[in-house]
Amino acid sequence: MSMCCYEPERAGWEIWNGPGSNQLLLAVTGPRRGQELFWVSDYECEEGDAPDDSNVGFVAASFQAFLDPHSDQ
Repeated sequence: MSMCCYEPERAGWEIWNGPGSNQLLLAVTGPRRGQELFWVSDYECEEGDAPDDSNVGFVAASFQAFLDPHSDQ
């Protein structure tokens, strides 16, 4: 059994759920708190590997910056 590298249900609020169950998330815990992230559900850790965020891409520094890319945030 393999596990997801990043567990969005524990670390973020889903903003969008796309094809293949990929998600756009607002991180609510941890060092990425407040950031907008893209979670790719297809990449999984090998069994026994510790979860990490290798299947998460940075989108914006904050939800405000995501909504308005010309803002200073």
